[in-house]
Amino acid sequence: MRRGRANRVAAAVVVAALAAGVPHVSASAAPSTITAPAAPRASGCAESPFSAGFDADLRARYPGKRITAAVYDTRTGCQYRYRSDLRITTASVLKIEIMAAVLLRAQRAGRTITASERALIGPMIRTSDDPSANALWRSVGATAGLAALERELGLDETRAASPWGLTSTSAADRNELLRQLVLGQWGPFGASARATARSFLLDITPSQRWGITEGVPSGWSVAMKNGFFPASCCGWRINTSGVVERPGGGAYVATVLSDGWPTEAAGIEAVERVSKVIASWNLADIGPHRSAARFARESARDVLGAAPSFAAEQASAWRVGADPSRADEELARLLGDPQVDRTSFQVLRLYLGILHRLPEASTWSGRTAQLRAGTRTIGQLADAVAWSSELAGGSTPLTTAQFVERAHERIFGRTPRAADRDWWVRRIDGGASRGSLLLELIGTATYRWASWQDVKVSGATLALLRRNPTGEERSTWVARMWAGRPTAELTEWLFRSHAYAARYR
Repeated sequence: MRRGRANRVAAAVVVAALAAGVPHVSASAAPSTITAPAAPRASGCAESPFSAGFDADLRARYPGKRITAAVYDTRTGCQYRYRSDLRITTASVLKIEIMAAVLLRAQRAGRTITASERALIGPMIRTSDDPSANALWRSVGATAGLAALERELGLDETRAASPWGLTSTSAADRNELLRQLVLGQWGPFGASARATARSFLLDITPSQRWGITEGVPSGWSVAMKNGFFPASCCGWRINTSGVVERPGGGAYVATVLSDGWPTEAAGIEAVERVSKVIASWNLADIGPHRSAARFARESARDVLGAAPSFAAEQASAWRVGADPSRADEELARLLGDPQVDRTSFQVLRLYLGILHRLPEASTWSGRTAQLRAGTRTIGQLADAVAWSSELAGGSTPLTTAQFVERAHERIFGRTPRAADRDWWVRRIDGGASRGSLLLELIGTATYRWASWQDVKVSGATLALLRRNPTGEERSTWVARMWAGRPTAELTEWLFRSHAYAARYR
């Protein structure tokens, strides 16, 4: 919670009196416990869905538009805010707060909501009926009543107004309300009031179930309310706020507020784009990763050696979605990237073809990083191998003829034809590098075909586990690859291994 809000809210439950229409509650009538949420795990909150790439993408797509967002994840306790300085008028999102005031009034009177209250709350939430909202707003004290409620709940960034739709607020304050009213992490709402609020917020007419639902799998429960209204001052206000409940437990709370849109459709498209990014960071664990977006980011770092662009990250995240089984295919796709073939796989071809062994993991990582950064070329690496004492079999360098013969023997298992040998001797003695011969030989279709499965198995293991495969792992998986098993089967084994999980937990 922001700015020590838990203590203030707890105290407010027993000492604060709401203005007209929301009577004071005694200490004995309040919920027996008020529990603040656990503190966030700082180590897991460093990477935000609202990255610099996200900001740049949004500003480029919607120049001059005012968009703010906030998200809270119950699994981690992490909270993130985007453009937290912005205050947007609520439009119909405020109807959640009006409902909260009615429920709290009933709770403090020791009763459930009346039939007439229920008859007004239903259409106010389900179809966003304004006359119902107007009647309830007046019944709880109008502007003064909601201002008192906001003080009690600690909604410090909200300013009540008349008409109620002009109330200004922050995305984080809308989340704070939902965390109390629906999740009950702290605050004055008892279990009955929370259950009632949730049931209304789940029952939204299909035509208004846009916004926060974007990217959420069908069948998941989303307790929500949207706001949409044009104003002469600031165009269409398009807002969405709610709680996305994970089938396996836990939830995330998200709000996106915006204004300045020329049409309702334009605003909804933008709000749903933001909501989809939020979903990609909060839907479900993908293996040891907290979300599809985190999986996408770490997988690109593992396989490609660098964090992906925002667009690539999102594309990868949505290929996976909330389904961990799709991670195998996504890793296989990354391993098929041409950059991998030019860098990490090329290093392995040199070592396997010329030295008949795999490099140490640290050597592979360092050489691959040099190739990616351009601080060393593959030709320079090939020269280093060509002149190595390991290839020579001792400290005495090979003659050119000996080198040409040994290179062919290592890669093809036979000596070259005399004409081929003599041609390469003349070429190297004429100034060509020894490494150029190695690169030409490992680039032949014959060698690439013969080594491909070994390179793939070893490269995937090094990328994802940061170690070489054991002899048994290597022989088993090379045989499986030759038998026609898909790369995704290899990546599935690696992705689900304890060794992979240990790298991230």
